[in-house]
Amino acid sequence: MFIWDNPSLPREEHIAQVIAGSYSTSDKCGFMLGVTKHGYLAFRVGTGSEWISLASEDGNKIKTYEWSHVTATFDGKKGKMCIYLNEKKVAE
Repeated sequence: MFIWDNPSLPREEHIAQVIAGSYSTSDKCGFMLGVTKHGYLAFRVGTGSEWISLASEDGNKIKTYEWSHVTATFDGKKGKMCIYLNEKKVAE
């Protein structure tokens, strides 16, 4: 398989391998938590009318060949998203 990757895109727009998710792209609903090929975490939530995206910040990557604890939260009322890596907040 071969895919084109544009490293100048914002991290939240990079293609991610899904770790956990349940979503419908056509209905713009559900969630997806994944990791990009560069090791950054990506979290997307579909509200039914739009997709909201978040990605981990510089220096906060999944380490190769190590277990990681990954958590993502979404507060729909406040519109707030967070990603945690090994209990440390890496994106908000």
